[in-house]
Amino acid sequence: MQPCLTFRSGDRPRAAILLSGGGSNAERLLSRWRAAGAPPWTPAVLVTDRPLESRARELAAAFGLPWIGLDIRAF
Repeated sequence: MQPCLTFRSGDRPRAAILLSGGGSNAERLLSRWRAAGAPPWTPAVLVTDRPLESRARELAAAFGLPWIGLDIRAF
């Protein structure tokens, strides 16, 4: 059996942050990430299923991240 994820020494895992509402949990995660001297992970992207209602765009701009908005009602 082989591991499904492998990291080189010093690599930090990257994470997508999912949000659909006001984004208070995402904002808290990102604020703690920014405040950490050497965080054990790196945010990669914000993803929302409610691009018109959520704060994904605002938070992405504030933290210098890309964001993806896929409206759940379009499915």
